[in-house]
Amino acid sequence: MVKVFDGWPELRRRGVLASPLLWLFAVLAVVSLYDVYRYPARINAAATSPTYANTPLWVSLGKYAAILLLTGALAYTVRSQVRGRLLRCTEQRVWLALAVWCTLAGAGHALVAQSTEVLRPLGAILGVAPLLWLLPAAFAASHRLWADYKRAVVMLAFGLLLLHAVADVVEIALWFATGRLPALGYSGALVRFGGIWDDPNSAGAYAALCLIVLAGRERDLPRSYPLLLAGSGLFVLAVSWSFSGALMLVTGLFVLGLLQSTRRVRFLLISACVALSLIALAPFVARDYGRVPVIGNVLQQKVEGSVGSRQSALTHGVYLADLPRDPLSWLVGRAHPRQNEAAVVWWIDSVGLVGALLLAWWLYLMLRGAARTRQRDAALTLSAAIFVGSLFVPYLTTLPIGTYYVVGLGALVAMRVDTAAADRRHERSPAAAQSAESAGLAAGPT
Repeated sequence: MVKVFDGWPELRRRGVLASPLLWLFAVLAVVSLYDVYRYPARINAAATSPTYANTPLWVSLGKYAAILLLTGALAYTVRSQVRGRLLRCTEQRVWLALAVWCTLAGAGHALVAQSTEVLRPLGAILGVAPLLWLLPAAFAASHRLWADYKRAVVMLAFGLLLLHAVADVVEIALWFATGRLPALGYSGALVRFGGIWDDPNSAGAYAALCLIVLAGRERDLPRSYPLLLAGSGLFVLAVSWSFSGALMLVTGLFVLGLLQSTRRVRFLLISACVALSLIALAPFVARDYGRVPVIGNVLQQKVEGSVGSRQSALTHGVYLADLPRDPLSWLVGRAHPRQNEAAVVWWIDSVGLVGALLLAWWLYLMLRGAARTRQRDAALTLSAAIFVGSLFVPYLTTLPIGTYYVVGLGALVAMRVDTAAADRRHERSPAAAQSAESAGLAAGPT
């Protein structure tokens, strides 16, 4: 049994100073679990799910309200710790500018449109804006707490993956036993399963991200865990039939292989063998994929559907058709933006180039900061996967994937600041000086 978190004595000793750590877990829990009602209640989107009803407005708004309340509670908790610390770095200044701009632009568009629909692409990021802004000040904690926090987050993330796998097994059993279809299931057509979120693309993308993390951290887990987690991740990704999820997995593993090629020769060799095997197999599958054993028919439906969807999107200019038409709309966005398959197009259409450039600037600053931590490979690899996936499904503008990403970046940069401070404190401590002196004496003359 892996010991996930052993810092509870430290939490009790620090009292209110450590409570932001618990608030962060509360925010992540709300983001992760708010959609569990979908499959049992048959509530999702009637336009894409014939047997489902549209989600009531109060339920949709409730998740954003819960996240804002939790992040507001975090702000209240650390109010005595942030005086003189806010806006001390460029990342915080840019994030504040982004939050203010998007809030004003979104509120103005909502008043003009008389609808909250225009706020949809902003909720995944702005809902946790207070949390992201306060993370560096909130987590001026000990290095031990940070180590426990990282380990707990990784184990909880994999636990959520197992929960998705169990939910998929239950839904598949109900489908065969009673004919009950999931949200995106159609009688006589390709049936896709989306875990506890009842959303195949989000579940597939999450499984892909977990598999990428697992590929980089499998040495840190007990021997039997990687096989269980890898099997669960591949199962969730397979039954989701998510094209974007599969593309994210390929992108992430490719980038991870490049980043770790000089340190993990075995990983590079295995990745190269898998890649060459897939390349060699691809022509045979592409030539007659309908005859692939067991999954030939559904594979044919998926390939034809995905290819047809992309061809239709490119033919009708879907990616570019939703862009603003006049200079003012290019600057501040439109009151009636349309959902686009590419996250960047939907974002520009909602808050204009100003909002999009502020977001891009903040992401660049955060990635630059995360690249200076020990989690550099994970940050760059997952970012590459999410950016590629967001060209086909707007993950950066939707819960929970978009929120996971921005909160993760914020935590990594906060961890960089805290780790650097801890290292400086350690270097200045008498024990460290004495240890260094002892090491010098033991080494002897050279």
